Amino acid sequence: MAIIGNTYIQAGTKPTAAELNKVYDDMASTTVVDDNTMSRWATREHLNVSTSSLSFNTLYNKDYDGTTLWTIPSTSWTTINNSGVDATQVLPNYVTTRDTLVRVQASGLIASIVIDPTIRDGNGTSGQTNYNTYSFRIFATLNGGSNTIDIANCTYSLTQKAIITHEQVSALVRKPIAYRSFGFSGLTWIASGNLIDKIELQALVGNASQTVNIEHNHLHVILAEV
Repeated sequence: MAIIGNTYIQAGTKPTAAELNKVYDDMASTTVVDDNTMSRWATREHLNVSTSSLSFNTLYNKDYDGTTLWTIPSTSWTTINNSGVDATQVLPNYVTTRDTLVRVQASGLIASIVIDPTIRDGNGTSGQTNYNTYSFRIFATLNGGSNTIDIANCTYSLTQKAIITHEQVSALVRKPIAYRSFGFSGLTWIASGNLIDKIELQALVGNASQTVNIEHNHLHVILAEV
């Protein structure tokens, strides 16, 4: 459509009849067309995924808001599953028709941490760095499992101790940092013609003797074809 103008009158100035009527006179003489002459008028929210051939966003969410604790089971990546039957993952089952931007974000609450008194949080040497850590990642599976992408990951310390210090094994165990949140995000591209099967929130602990309990947790995925 045509751009509708405006007439600005300075404060204290008495407008004339022509000035007051200018906007309406301009509209009367303007041909209204289907085209929008304003640049950058549209965002992706204006584009319908079912009809648009330009670009669109698709949002997937998985939220666990309960209080059942999930204990990170091992030093291998495992998908978080508080209830045991409903994992923190999304299943797009989506074939990319063009290059697709994947935006992911995860967050949650660490409810409690129990440090093994025989293992403690490591002796400060690089060989025992993992004793004091636990990690998360957002992991995508493509094309029936034939392709995978580690989209984003992060690592936290069990205690307030730095990853590598000069403390020895015999030192007192530092108190673990419990009831704290975690959160991270990431981006990746997936080329056209790929099937996105699932995207999961996974976790592992650096040493299997340490106990990290996760409460509520959330996974959000945006697919944007451009």
